[in-house]
Amino acid sequence: MENRPKKCCHPACQNCPYIDCRWDGYDGYEQTISNRMDQVARQQEENYNRNHRTEIMRRYQRTEKGREAEQRYKSTEKYRKKEQRYNSSPAGQERQSRYEKSKKGQEVAQRKAKKKIETGKNAEYCRRYYYRQKALQEA
Repeated sequence: MENRPKKCCHPACQNCPYIDCRWDGYDGYEQTISNRMDQVARQQEENYNRNHRTEIMRRYQRTEKGREAEQRYKSTEKYRKKEQRYNSSPAGQERQSRYEKSKKGQEVAQRKAKKKIETGKNAEYCRRYYYRQKALQEA
């Protein structure tokens, strides 16, 4: 079954009496341990790489060059389409409704309504609505 030397003390190879031991195989248990250790090492390396990349990007985004790049991206059609898709998704609509219910959202709505009245836009919109309804009733 195994080709071990006679005095081989295999699981405790650090105590082996042979200078040049011929046993270099793995038991099933050792293979399992080795696989687990390799898996943990890979996960730690992936986490390090992911965190390292994130930290590098954060530092870049804080620089003047990074801010300029972000502004250029936000002025593109690609960004507008992405934002439009998100805002029309259930998650985006939920975010908007939470904002509108918040104190800050209500204050913004009040300021907009006040500005609409002060500029005369509200009266203009009411007039247009009235004439639209009148035209629909006549038709």
